[in-house]
Amino acid sequence: MKIRNYLILTTALVIAGCVPSLHPLWTKDTLVYDGAIKGSYQQDDNVWEFVGDPAKKSYALTIHEKDDKVSRLTANLVAVGDARFLDLYPSDDAELGDGDWLKFHLVPAHLFFRVDQTQPNLVLAAMNPDAIEKLLKDNPEMVKHEIVEDDRVVLTDSPEKLQTFVVAGLKIEGFFGKPQELKPVKTDASAAQ
Repeated sequence: MKIRNYLILTTALVIAGCVPSLHPLWTKDTLVYDGAIKGSYQQDDNVWEFVGDPAKKSYALTIHEKDDKVSRLTANLVAVGDARFLDLYPSDDAELGDGDWLKFHLVPAHLFFRVDQTQPNLVLAAMNPDAIEKLLKDNPEMVKHEIVEDDRVVLTDSPEKLQTFVVAGLKIEGFFGKPQELKPVKTDASAAQ
């Protein structure tokens, strides 16, 4: 059965060790489009496939996982000053095969990645949940957030305040985790060129 714009919060907490947010990182003023992101990229056992929509300034992202599992997300590129970030969110056509009772317990969540490079490889760094937890324990006023089960941080502030927070994080050691390189997947069409 299809669901609209929802993701199980506990799943979001463990995906790539990210810090989930209830609100997007982008605003109309900071939403950008970069055609260089379009295409397919290999990351370990996963293939990330970005299909761009310049008119909407967004990307349909399908992550092909092992065992023929597929995750469908909407990706938005955010530019704040000289920094760029990727905001991932479940797409409108995301599917969840479990029962209706589980669906009552779903919470929307955004995941943010720092974009270090788009060519020739796509290089992304996720927010480091351990560093964010420690930072917010010492400085709880930096950004609105909640501490949920297992002492996990969920960001709850507005997009503008989230932008200020992640830009400040660029200067904080360990705020973002180790960058992951996604390498372009050669297709028959690109190999022929």
